[in-house]
Amino acid sequence: MGNASKIISNTFYLFLDWAALTAGGYIYWILMGKLLSPGEVGHFSTIYNIAMFLVSFAGLGINIAITKLFPYYEKNRQHEKITGSLWWGAKITSASCVVIGLLIVVLNPLISKVVQIAPSDAWLIFLMIFVTNLLYITNGYLYGLQKIKSIFFSDAALSISKVAITLPLIVLGYSYLGPVYGFLAASLITLGIRYRLMPRGKGTVDKERIWFYSMPVLVSNIGSMLINQGSIVILSVLSTASSVGLFSLMFFLSSPVRMIPQLISFGTFPITSQQPDDKSSVNRIFFYGTRYSIVLTLPILAVVLVFPGQLILLLSSNQYLAAANILVPIAAAYLFIGLATVFINTLYATGRVAESRNANLIGGFVNLVFSLALIPAMGLPGAALAFLACGFSMFFYSAWKMYRRLKAPFPIRDTLKISLSLLSFIVFSSIFNGLTGGGYWMAVILAGTVLYGAVLLATKFFNETDVRMINYIKSRFPKFTHPFFDRVLNLISHFSS
Repeated sequence: MGNASKIISNTFYLFLDWAALTAGGYIYWILMGKLLSPGEVGHFSTIYNIAMFLVSFAGLGINIAITKLFPYYEKNRQHEKITGSLWWGAKITSASCVVIGLLIVVLNPLISKVVQIAPSDAWLIFLMIFVTNLLYITNGYLYGLQKIKSIFFSDAALSISKVAITLPLIVLGYSYLGPVYGFLAASLITLGIRYRLMPRGKGTVDKERIWFYSMPVLVSNIGSMLINQGSIVILSVLSTASSVGLFSLMFFLSSPVRMIPQLISFGTFPITSQQPDDKSSVNRIFFYGTRYSIVLTLPILAVVLVFPGQLILLLSSNQYLAAANILVPIAAAYLFIGLATVFINTLYATGRVAESRNANLIGGFVNLVFSLALIPAMGLPGAALAFLACGFSMFFYSAWKMYRRLKAPFPIRDTLKISLSLLSFIVFSSIFNGLTGGGYWMAVILAGTVLYGAVLLATKFFNETDVRMINYIKSRFPKFTHPFFDRVLNLISHFSS
């Protein structure tokens, strides 16, 4: 359980980190959904997504390169390379951010003819690019050295401060500037916390190796930007601020479908990076990473499929019900993208940087082409369908490359069992949601989840590896929770294969 224990530990704290960021992010967006109009949300989203779009260029891919290299340096006790690479990367990317940010400010009169951003918005974009890049660099250091607990605590501070600052600003009438100022202030607080965790002093820098891993990431980021920000930026050009606001909120509400595969992938990435040539270990990590991603994610997708209207009203206001028809295709796209992340990170960690780069480029290109074709004709549904095509293309390409390059085993039999359980969940939830008129939808979800687990047990989905994993997770929890885990393990033991 050596690798498994470290993977579970990483994933556990990544889950806590995800929970903190998601809780903070949801409250942040719910505040906007409840207190701001779709047009105001659209204005904020345009500024934010342009900044996130550009920081992927400004970062030069260095934050991902150090994430890949630092586990290797740590394993071989090359600590001077960690210190040198960190500060060199921070300086290079900060200079790049200043150049790109100033270009946005200087060229604002031209840019504003295409995307409606004021001169003051251009300066905000500049600041968001700069602080976000430093967040990425410090995150790359902490993640590469598997200091996941530190990432969790600093991100918790980010989430809490972002909400605490944004709410009074919106109430005081700052409109879309409230969440912008909240984001900037919270980022500075988080950077202050992380700065104390960074190593001091000078060190050596293997620039050639950093550029070898960062350049494919930089190219790949073009695709990632078109995947994550492309739809919103294109909507900003081709449609109204209200449409951007509607799409942005649905985009965020669907994001938990992607998060679980990403958490598992990020939890396994440093371990895979330390032993890229151990094919047996890599394939085993990949198999169970994919398996757990599917079994934990599909119920979330099913909830979105059956209860889109209820989710929108719970997390925003009836102004956003007009976008209920795009929630499901966006969530389905996120499922494909989440699974593709597992494949792409495995390819990258094992040195297949070209394949991981190409997967993102293909997804970004598909999203760009389909968005330009479908948005003018269909509006918001066109943007959602373009994003779905993007996710499927990424999934198909990366899965094919995993099979061709690594001969990686896919959990096909387990996926069939999961699909049967999912079908039971959907049929049960749809029937009882209709019978109750949607009034008891949370209770229906709970009952459907129990049914989902029961079908998994009946089909003998669980095995000895699952039992060992649950036992390890049990050891990380307080003793008063152990009877619960023991009941679960006893139940599984009667139905495990």
